[in-house]
Amino acid sequence: MTIETFSTPHRSIWSPPWGFAEALLIPCGLVLVGLVLQYLVPNTLSPALVWPVNAWLFGGLVVLLALGQGLGGGTRAVRWLGSVPAAVGATVGFAAVGLLMGVVPQGPAPAGLEAELAYRLGLHDITGSWPYLLAVAWFLLVLGFATARRLWPLTLANLGFFLSHGGLFLAVAGAHLGANDLQRVTLHLQRDQVTWQGEDRQGRQHEFDFAFKLTRFDIEEYPPEVGLVDRRTGDLEGGQRVELPAAALKPQGDPAGLRLQAWDLTVREYLESAARVGDRYVAVRDLGTARAALVQARRVADGLEVQGWITCGSFLRQPQVLDLEPRLSLVMLQPRPKRFLSEATLYQKDGPTRAVTLEVNKPLAVAGWKVYQLSYDQDLGRWSNVSILEAVRDPWLPLVYTGIFLMIAGALWLGFLGAKGRD
Repeated sequence: MTIETFSTPHRSIWSPPWGFAEALLIPCGLVLVGLVLQYLVPNTLSPALVWPVNAWLFGGLVVLLALGQGLGGGTRAVRWLGSVPAAVGATVGFAAVGLLMGVVPQGPAPAGLEAELAYRLGLHDITGSWPYLLAVAWFLLVLGFATARRLWPLTLANLGFFLSHGGLFLAVAGAHLGANDLQRVTLHLQRDQVTWQGEDRQGRQHEFDFAFKLTRFDIEEYPPEVGLVDRRTGDLEGGQRVELPAAALKPQGDPAGLRLQAWDLTVREYLESAARVGDRYVAVRDLGTARAALVQARRVADGLEVQGWITCGSFLRQPQVLDLEPRLSLVMLQPRPKRFLSEATLYQKDGPTRAVTLEVNKPLAVAGWKVYQLSYDQDLGRWSNVSILEAVRDPWLPLVYTGIFLMIAGALWLGFLGAKGRD
């Protein structure tokens, strides 16, 4: 057997059969074409990809795949589009363009910089640029043909491949074609006022088929924390913050202690809602009152003791600190929210009026929207009479979820076949 037996004749580029070289050059060419289009006609395609244009594009792509595989499945071009080299090239091109989002800061151009080359080429808005859209389109075309060619014959192995790759096709298509149909609208609810409108991120007003009237806003906060602050810089010493002992926070609680760096602290008295009277604090239930604690601090090294009141303050009350050393003060930090919610009345043009509760990570579904508890007036804190909601509508989300479900099903099916084959 001679060496010539294993040699292959030299093949020039673009001569059939195509391989990995052509598979990598095609997405590179598409990206270059996209950069030219972005420079000459920026922001002309992305805004047009809304319903029903994107739906027609998705339907057209599915029909193209069906006709191409059904009528031309035996042709060299269709076979190559469903081949491993084409899949690798399309994936590399798609991933390379997507990786630019992690390298180039994304966001609108600052005033006066719109004409800079990076902004003209769409590098600061990758997902809305021509290079990205062309890379996604090529990736979907290749993925679609690779999936379609495994639909027949419908063997057990082909079924797993079809489910996993078909699911990826649906997820990617739904996420990208439906990106401009995603709506996010912010609603600011005032107590005892009916709100029908919100504002999107471009500042446009949006009127809903439903409305909310805020009846109650409530915040549950973490236990109060204390720390040592360097009065020269205003920084938290060592970045350390510790919670006050739970025993001291109970009504008529016993004095409780804790160690904070070089100091032993004993909480002699704690008031959940207090106001200053003279040189001390008393329990008061009123608007703008603040938490207060009478603390005794003892320095471990030499036994130096300091005692006094500290409070985190509020929008009406000034905070008070306890000076321990020439440069260090003991402070009570602003409490961090643990849970906040809104109780409201929901009005619907085509539905019943009912009481609802909106809470973080527990959205309310109404009229095709998901309404989330987003924020509140943080200056007022627990006294806020404003609740900020976000209404989100993504009509393509069911298609994305379907694709994810199919990918999981395909992976489980292929795993089952692999385990069965080993048995």
